Amino acid sequence: MPKSDKEVQDAVKCAAESKLTVSVKPGGHSYEGYWQGEKGGMVINLRQIKQIDIDCESKTVSVGAGSLLGPVIAELWKVKGVLPHGLQPQIGMGGQTLGGGFGLLSRKYGLLVDRVVEMTVVTSDGKSRVVSKDKDGDLFFALRGAGGGSYGVVTQFKYKYIEMARNLTVVRFNWNTDACNFTTVLGSIIKYYNSNPTRGATHYLSLSPGGQIELGVTYSNKKRETHKQAIQALEKIVTPPTTKDEQYLNFINAFLFYAGLAGKPSSSDVNGLAATKSETDQRFFKGRSGFLDKSKQLTEKTMEALADLLTPAGSNLFVLIDLWGGNIEKVKDFSFVHRDIFASVQIGATSENTLSLADNVHRHCSLTSRVLTRTTLT
Repeated sequence: MPKSDKEVQDAVKCAAESKLTVSVKPGGHSYEGYWQGEKGGMVINLRQIKQIDIDCESKTVSVGAGSLLGPVIAELWKVKGVLPHGLQPQIGMGGQTLGGGFGLLSRKYGLLVDRVVEMTVVTSDGKSRVVSKDKDGDLFFALRGAGGGSYGVVTQFKYKYIEMARNLTVVRFNWNTDACNFTTVLGSIIKYYNSNPTRGATHYLSLSPGGQIELGVTYSNKKRETHKQAIQALEKIVTPPTTKDEQYLNFINAFLFYAGLAGKPSSSDVNGLAATKSETDQRFFKGRSGFLDKSKQLTEKTMEALADLLTPAGSNLFVLIDLWGGNIEKVKDFSFVHRDIFASVQIGATSENTLSLADNVHRHCSLTSRVLTRTTLT
């Protein structure tokens, strides 16, 4: 558990001399526990490298790779700064950044990795390098999207943050469906997804057993009038919901709202985010994930199959479909190769008796195999 870049260098040199494989644990989510590496290898746990330094003049924030997301959000909010990160306070900054990092503001501001302007990385020769677009550009290119332990141990990230003093509009739509209207409702939402919604809107679609469908939309454009126009455009396409909840929130409260949808937030305000700790509870969880290509999406046949699977099912399963597009696909000089996708899909089973159901949902969605994970936490 190194406390400095120098100690990471020493660990890498020691591993090389001892011919040990090295795996890295930034400190956040790792369902399968791949950070444990091979038996007899070395684990470099970056949890203690978690400094957060803000430079208001350059509008950048330097973050230790072992930092959790919650404290980073809280520190940035002191200067009304935000990043397009994920939705759980316990996510580690290292893993989500090197893997792309889709989040609440991504359709407007891109992926989290798009905001990285500099990284400090210890390479296999034990040397520490500060890389950027202008310095070691090839390595910098590779790390941004394909750097999850492949090219070295990243110990620090420098991000260009976004100033956001304005509030966001958050709207949550709920549909209580059954086998008769599940396909109609889901089809109307996919039709809306295909309507090229404003880049200032980020979407969170949740399908639950029993036919519960929930769509959360966050509007981050500067003018609230633009938010209202976008909501009206959405409501002209989707089937009228069972309930609708609309709120005008600052970024912190919008984040906590979505963290509550994605699970159980560990904090209720910015002070709670600052005090975020790693999860220690143990529970069963098995996940499948992948991407929907633009050419495939969700056909009517697929939606009918989902209706047959989900509407009669009990609890302990969830399906999340996040719309991509917007400014995500505009960036070209990165090694992250999935920018042209239609949506990302996550399928989670929280009990062993729903594992086969999760597999069936995954199969019927025809998810692309270019990213396919099977994860567990027990």
